[in-house]
Amino acid sequence: MKLTNRYYFDYNATSPLACSVKDWVASGGVFLGNPSAIHLSGRESAKLIHETCDFLFSIFGLKKTHDLFFHSGATEGSNTILTGFVDSMKKDDGALFLYSPTDHSCITETAPIMEGKGLQTEMYKINKNGEFDEVFFQGGYLDKFTGNSILNYTWVNNETGVVWDLKKASRIKEKTNAFIHVDATQAPFKVEDWRKLDCDIDAYSFSGHKFGSFTGVGFSFIKKGYKYNRFRGGTQNLHGIYSMKLAIEEKLLKVDISRTRKAKQYLESELSKLIHKKGEIVGAESSLRNSNTIMMIVYGKKANNLLPAFDMGGMDISSGSACSSGLSGPNRVLLGMGYSEADASCALRFSFEPELTQESANTYFERIKSVFVRIL
Repeated sequence: MKLTNRYYFDYNATSPLACSVKDWVASGGVFLGNPSAIHLSGRESAKLIHETCDFLFSIFGLKKTHDLFFHSGATEGSNTILTGFVDSMKKDDGALFLYSPTDHSCITETAPIMEGKGLQTEMYKINKNGEFDEVFFQGGYLDKFTGNSILNYTWVNNETGVVWDLKKASRIKEKTNAFIHVDATQAPFKVEDWRKLDCDIDAYSFSGHKFGSFTGVGFSFIKKGYKYNRFRGGTQNLHGIYSMKLAIEEKLLKVDISRTRKAKQYLESELSKLIHKKGEIVGAESSLRNSNTIMMIVYGKKANNLLPAFDMGGMDISSGSACSSGLSGPNRVLLGMGYSEADASCALRFSFEPELTQESANTYFERIKSVFVRIL
């Protein structure tokens, strides 16, 4: 995306505000009452929240099977669901918390908390394509599962763009009856089936700022019947909640995922030719990938040295998750995929707008190329 005299290639970190959200702010629509108040302004505010709830249920089709709650983002939603479920369950020595080394840091850092609550924890392995082996959950390994076991399932990896088919999560659910939480943060408008949520999966979490709403707001679906305190105290974030509805409505009209994917494939192909044997595209051999993300390793060129070159070239890119920005050292997701520390220190991530077109891709490549020809 062109931002005045700069190019923004960091959509997986934060998506710029949708035009409809900015227009709503400019119109003065944000000056509303407390949605908990019983006066007219409060009732009008509560109405917007109800509209958003109805809209999200209609988009994802889970109203009959799941409840919906709002929070500050998928990190809070994930932690609330996972730790809350453990607090509510009957303790069982066979209970197990399963997660992967490529999950978001908010998940991997939950493992010690789970252990403190009496669960066993186990990290399942990821290969160099960013995929897990479904056989891991078959055969004798199923004996470790109980109804209290928990699996975190990252639908779309925010750093590599590798996609795990939700059908695999459904099969695991059928075979194990484990509680499955899907981190769906990066799915909207980046995979073709992002609205097709399986009603048998226990929970899904989303962050609004990934698709054009205000920051600091998100939502989760969780199966009806789970009895624990999952509601945040205080006044609901009306403006953030309604901005998610506006942003999704706008992008439903603007985004053509097939078009975006073709434009990204062009960019990736040209970048692969450009770096040739001096680097590689992470996850290039994965069976499924999203439509907007390219992560590259440039051999022998540390990201800490490359990022300033792109910044001076007028481009906003990253070396991984925004939640890990400012941290030096190798990318932990790449380490989890089996890359060496040396290669994991040389990663660059380009994440483009979901509205990417071929025309934009042509312009972006020339801009990116202008930096690469100096550093390769």
